[in-house]
Amino acid sequence: MQELEDLKDHVAALERHVAHLEGVLAVLLEEIAAGRIFESAAGILAEFRPRG
Repeated sequence: MQELEDLKDHVAALERHVAHLEGVLAVLLEEIAAGRIFESAAGILAEFRPRG
């Protein structure tokens, strides 16, 4: 039963991450549509690429 509870916790965490990413994407698309972002798509993606 603990495994099921752990799985539920992981799914809930993933759902929160997805919701956060949807919000980030929505803001990014608004900025692009408004012309406030002038970098290329590659440049934008580079800003969000994990460093390390």
